[in-house]
Amino acid sequence: MSDEMFSPNDLAEIELNGSEFSMDNKKSLGSGSYGQVYKLYWKKRNMNIAVKYFKGTDETVIKEFKKELKNLRRVKHPNIIKLYGVAKDTDSKPYIIMEYADCGSLSKCMRTGEITVSYFGIHHWMLQLAEAVAYMHGLSPPVIHRDLKPQNLLLTNNYRTLKICDFGTVRELASKMTTAPGTAIYTAPEVIKGKKYTERCDVYGFAIILWQVFSQKDPYSHFENPIGAVIQYRVCNFDERPDLDQVKEFPNRETIIFLIKACWDKDPTRRPTMQLLKRILSMDPDSSLPKITKNNYTIVES
Repeated sequence: MSDEMFSPNDLAEIELNGSEFSMDNKKSLGSGSYGQVYKLYWKKRNMNIAVKYFKGTDETVIKEFKKELKNLRRVKHPNIIKLYGVAKDTDSKPYIIMEYADCGSLSKCMRTGEITVSYFGIHHWMLQLAEAVAYMHGLSPPVIHRDLKPQNLLLTNNYRTLKICDFGTVRELASKMTTAPGTAIYTAPEVIKGKKYTERCDVYGFAIILWQVFSQKDPYSHFENPIGAVIQYRVCNFDERPDLDQVKEFPNRETIIFLIKACWDKDPTRRPTMQLLKRILSMDPDSSLPKITKNNYTIVES
């Protein structure tokens, strides 16, 4: 993957010197279809960073590199992972340098039970997610993530701050979008069916995440065979959704259930906008969101 494969606009103003990054304590953070993410140390700034290497040099990989770089350059929000720039390794292969989230993903946090979180802490996470997605949908043209899921939500600031990552699937709202890049469990029916879709597909994904954090269970765990193809078939043909009875007895439980049902409606035009969801979550009269304290996020000693 050489410089000739990129136009000046691809790398302008964000090129960094690869020698600034220490490989001594390189640690793998995860991988996807096209890339591998590592933790490195930025010597010049005295901080850890996340870097994404792309696998291979074929045309598809180059396209994915350019797309993710373009998307990250366009979005700037406190609850979206920050882009620092692009550097090259010793083989002149470029990699994307991003903010490092020291508390891992929301998925890992829920799976390992490394912290316990009160209703107010969970509510705070969901408000932050709603604010970030509302910001993306409010851009002109609107930006759609298309793969919202706990694995793509990172935590930092001692678990208090949530940030969206993985912008390889992001698209600007176009006149016709029918491809389905997301993860089966969080993918809206209209996307599964290959129909034209809008930013409301992110609202559906938000609904599944909302159910998951307030039930503290895996979606569709009540299915005998909860694999992607089975879930997609039953979602599209039988209007199946995760079991709302599993939402825990948190404060405002009925309101939470109402929002979840509205957000995963099979008719995307009936789903609320992320702007409206942001306002609703901000208006919770029982919430202490402006004064979140360490008591809302209790670290469980291992």
